[in-house]
Amino acid sequence: MPKVLEKADAEFQGTVLVSNTLNYLQKVTTISGAASEQTLTASDSGTLFLVDASTGAQTFTLPALKSGFNIKIIVTVLSDNDVIITAPGDNMIFSGANFTASSAAGSHLTDTCTTVRMNADTVNAVVGSRVEIYCDGTNYVAIGESSTASDTAFWARS
Repeated sequence: MPKVLEKADAEFQGTVLVSNTLNYLQKVTTISGAASEQTLTASDSGTLFLVDASTGAQTFTLPALKSGFNIKIIVTVLSDNDVIITAPGDNMIFSGANFTASSAAGSHLTDTCTTVRMNADTVNAVVGSRVEIYCDGTNYVAIGESSTASDTAFWARS
């Protein structure tokens, strides 16, 4: 049976959850408002970014390659603004799938690149569109998934 934590078992100290009984925590950061750029560091590893890009494009710049670094980015509000992820070099291996709500065939993009874009200029980024990024110390591996109403290209890379 899972253990239920009592309020005294864990508490926030600033933005960090401190506990003597938990052995897995995930940092969650909400990104919203006007267009902005998040320059990530190794200490951002393990963070879940919940992104509202409805009022402007949101850009994430990945840190220098460090084995074990990982993040997740999830769109939380329907938006026609891009979410952009940039690696420090041409060392991001990307695989992105776009599923469609219509009978149109989905699309898939696989490539090695520097920048990955949820290209919401062509079709809205829907709630739940996501990218998971992992680093092996040599490359970033980014896995994207989205669902749109048509087969319009959603993922772009450069």
